[in-house]
Amino acid sequence: TTEANDALSALHHRMPVILDGEARDIWLDKASERDALQALLQPYADEKMAHYTVSKAVNNVRNDDPTLLERHQPPSQQSLL
Repeated sequence: TTEANDALSALHHRMPVILDGEARDIWLDKASERDALQALLQPYADEKMAHYTVSKAVNNVRNDDPTLLERHQPPSQQSLL
């Protein structure tokens, strides 16, 4: 994990390290130097990410199907008055 980028910092202070392209190749190369690997542990670019609300069903490991990735609009709070 690494420090959260601006897009995710309101949700949590940490985020997974996301590697793509050349960074992924460096990470998987057994000959890579420790300093080169350490340099990869950076927040992912905000403009390459999107986030949205999903169903609370994702919190149960027994649930495993593509619908877990669908956008979910929680029900609106109804007035008690």
